[in-house]
Parts: sequence; C-alpha cells; structure tokens
Amino acid sequence: MVFILRVSHGKVFSTDAEKLKTPKRGDPVSVSTLHHDYEKSRFELYENGVMAGFLQYDTGRDTLFLKHTFIIPAHRGHGLAFALIERVLDDMHRRRLSIQPECPIVAEFLRTHQQYLGLVVTGRAATGRHLPAHEHRTA
Repeated sequence: MVFILRVSHGKVFSTDAEKLKTPKRGDPVSVSTLHHDYEKSRFELYENGVMAGFLQYDTGRDTLFLKHTFIIPAHRGHGLAFALIERVLDDMHRRRLSIQPECPIVAEFLRTHQQYLGLVVTGRAATGRHLPAHEHRTA
C-alpha cells in the first residue's frame, strides 16, 4: 500500500483532494510515500526515495498495537511523525482494523485528532496479541 504525500515549506499535504494544496512557484516540493513492510511489522515513510521514519507495531486479532514512531533526525521538525500516523490510521479505518496506541506520539496525535478515537480498542477487546513474524519461535 502506497500513499503519496507532498511537503511544501515544511507543511505536509496528503493526496486527498480536500487536503492537497498547490505550492506557490519556487516552493520546495518533496514527494513522500508510505510503505507497509509486513515482514518488519512497520509502516515506513520515504521522502524522495529515502527512508524518513517508521511506525512499528505488533499484531492482534483485528488490532494493531502501535509501539514506536521514529523519524530520522535529519527529517525531524517537518510534521512527518503526525503525517505518518495519520496515513496509518486512515489505512486502519479503510481496513476496518482497530488500534491500541502504546507509543506516546500516537497518543498525543489522538488527543488532538479525536476523529480517530473510534479506532482505539481498550480492555478485553485489545487482548489476543500475536508475536510479529520475525519473533515467532519454534520448539
């Protein structure tokens, strides 16, 4: 799954028509893509073909446990962490999956973007965690 984001003067805009802004002439523009790496259990954000960060998760039955958001230092300060989280949550909504935010940055995002709170599962419904594929052990 790939989403295109455009960054202009440090502001991130998605490809959604209502959010996409046309940059002014001379504005620096970079293209960001979101890649779901199933083997590493993470969503990776690439900016102009270079990894800018990722959101690590564990899986449950119908729930993703969002563990850790990381933006590479050279890419920080441009709103990419929130842009990454927003794209992941939009994908979870489309796929009708729930989330359990364990990452403080995801929790902060949810406090300011309450339209995503319907994705959050708590208590018993959040049980049933599975180990990521790379952590499965054989006897």
